[in-house]
Formats: sequence, C-alpha cells, structure tokens
Amino acid sequence: MKRVLLLVAILLAPASEVVAQTIPIVLPTSVDILVIPETGDANTVAPVAARNTVIATLSNNVPQPNAKCGQPVTTAPTAPLVNPTTVDFQDPFNASRVCNADIPTGLAEGKYRVVAVFQAAQGCNPTGGVVTAPCFSTRSTIGVPSPFTVAARSLPPVPPTGVVVRP
Repeated sequence: MKRVLLLVAILLAPASEVVAQTIPIVLPTSVDILVIPETGDANTVAPVAARNTVIATLSNNVPQPNAKCGQPVTTAPTAPLVNPTTVDFQDPFNASRVCNADIPTGLAEGKYRVVAVFQAAQGCNPTGGVVTAPCFSTRSTIGVPSPFTVAARSLPPVPPTGVVVRP
C-alpha cells in the first residue's frame, strides 16, 4: 500500500518539479571571501571587506581546478584565533579535499566572521528566466572558529648592524 501511495504522489507532482531536478549545477570558477562584522545576520549583513580568488579556469566551458584546490583536509584551529590569513572550504571538484583562499587584508582591529560565496563565469538561470553571468551561490555558513580577532601587529626593531668592539 505504501508503494502505491508514493507512486501516486510522484505522478501527481507538477512536471516543473521533476524537470528542476535534472537541471545541471554550474561549477564555480572563483570564490569570494567575505569578512563580515561579529554581529548581524550572516546572510544579509554587508561585508566590511571582500577578496576574490580564482579556483578554476574554464576549458571548453568546463572548470579546471587550479593549485588552490585539491588540498588535504586539516583540523580546524581552536578559538581564539588572532590575525588569520587564509580560509579553507570544501573543494567543489573533490569532496574529500579542500580549497584555500586568502582573507582580505587591511582589516581594522576588531572581531569578525567570514563566509564564502562561489562565483561561476558560466551563466545560470535559477528561476528559469534570463541567464545571468557571472552566477553566484548563496552565502556559506559562518566559518569556524568564529569570531576571529584582528589585532595590531608591531614588529621589533631591526637588529643593529656594524657592531664593533673598541678598546
């Protein structure tokens, strides 16, 4: 009885839903790393800084991963994290690997979070309307650990040179 009901439910489903499941997903060619404030809705808050990193080139409209992807997965650092420089995210070309990208530089001192957005050079039309290019994913979940801190760095003085001992 359950099989029949399921079959009926599938047959009664609108044709547009079935077609939508067969539409190919466009593969990304780059990623935007968005640094966002410590508070606010991660899906809508305006970024304080952004940086785009190419993760693939197009060859015959097929993304070819570059050296930024295919990296081994490493353990996430623990909080508190101060002055991070890169982020890792799941490799869209190889689920058991990661890609990495640089965090934008020049951030003011403070606490921040980071999200990523894939970008595809190839156009897409998720609503079935006009094809737009580039095509953007939605924002990722918030990167961990979160938040991270940007603190001022002070370098020590340059060591003395030409030191001569005199009588």
